[in-house]
Amino acid sequence: MEIVAVATDIMPGYEGRLVFTDIVADRPENRDFVVEYGLQYVPTSLFFDARGVLVDTHIGPLDEGEMRVRVEALLEGE
Repeated sequence: MEIVAVATDIMPGYEGRLVFTDIVADRPENRDFVVEYGLQYVPTSLFFDARGVLVDTHIGPLDEGEMRVRVEALLEGE
């Protein structure tokens, strides 16, 4: 399943607590972000805490269960 579809499926349960942003790596407007975080593989999921600090990275697809585990771990660290 595509990562955007997985995020769309789980987002309603985290409304107001989580923001999901889909960055398309090969678009010129996203180049600075791609370079700053050294993105080389698609898909790559980056998880940032409420302060904007990168706390987790996953390279490759994520299914709904894996995404929920990572999101819950992120929210527990708030």
